[in-house]
Amino acid sequence: MKLINPTRVLLVLAILVVAAIGYFGFGSARMHWLCEQRKAAFDARVEQLKHDSASKLGVGANKERVVRFFQQNGIIPSFEKFHDNNFARGSIVVHGMKDCGYLVCDSDAAVIGVEIEVDAAGAVTAPPRVITTYTDCF
Repeated sequence: MKLINPTRVLLVLAILVVAAIGYFGFGSARMHWLCEQRKAAFDARVEQLKHDSASKLGVGANKERVVRFFQQNGIIPSFEKFHDNNFARGSIVVHGMKDCGYLVCDSDAAVIGVEIEVDAAGAVTAPPRVITTYTDCF
């Protein structure tokens, strides 16, 4: 009867441990890297909207320019009255943010909202605001 060589057993176990650490370690690093890319893209989109809305929708810009701005950015505008103020609003939902570990969320969605105060005819009366939030977070 042949006995199992303890050196071989230790060598096989060591190889398995190193392989498992490498697999899970690189997987975690890859997930972190992908999250950082998504977060950077999200932040860049927010900054681009802030820049574009400020440069293209100054006070006095007419309703057609407001609608065009929203359409060019893939946002469906809605014109609403709240108390005595009129607003043009729209938002974009971005998915894939949950696993990035910034907040404890039940959803993977983040929202970029654009809000522009307008007059009754739809002309801009105040600088646009770009607002971000995560959904279902606590």
